[in-house]
Amino acid sequence: MDETVVIVLVVEDDAAMQALAEDALSEAGFKVEAASSGEQAIQLLDAPDAAYRALITDVNLAPKKLTGWDVARHAREVFSSIPVIYVTGHSAEEWTARGVRTAFSSQSLLSRRSSLRPCRNY
Repeated sequence: MDETVVIVLVVEDDAAMQALAEDALSEAGFKVEAASSGEQAIQLLDAPDAAYRALITDVNLAPKKLTGWDVARHAREVFSSIPVIYVTGHSAEEWTARGVRTAFSSQSLLSRRSSLRPCRNY
């Protein structure tokens, strides 16, 4: 895989939000692959040629068989140091109370592009 290509896996069950994330990341120079369910994301992560360097996942995925937490856990089994960004429609206060940092801007991801290295476990 070309080391200059940064492939981001976006897991989002809302089609409009998925398209928005794909468009923004693509315009910023990332290659984007998307899944609309946890199950589909697991299949993509387990593909022999998978080379994801970041994961962006909705926390609450329909039909709730697998959550974004489950997808991230599996991603870290396959790609031990993959950075994960969780997105949710829940309030910032709810996540801050759980100890999750909620201050995030698209610029903070885009500015870290050069630090996204291959992270597949072999």
